[in-house]
Amino acid sequence: MLALFLTGVFAFPGFAFPTSTLLPEAYYRTRQPERLKAAYFGLGGEYFKRMLLIAF
Repeated sequence: MLALFLTGVFAFPGFAFPTSTLLPEAYYRTRQPERLKAAYFGLGGEYFKRMLLIAF
């Protein structure tokens, strides 16, 4: 129960306040999309996604 309350205390500001404005706009831009795609396929992202869909 304590863990639930502690999580709620830290999660509430994320839902109640516009926390996306705390970080600069550059944070939300993808700088190297080719490298990101290569890491996704190299780590087996597609298989992981399928396993999640099957499990849940």
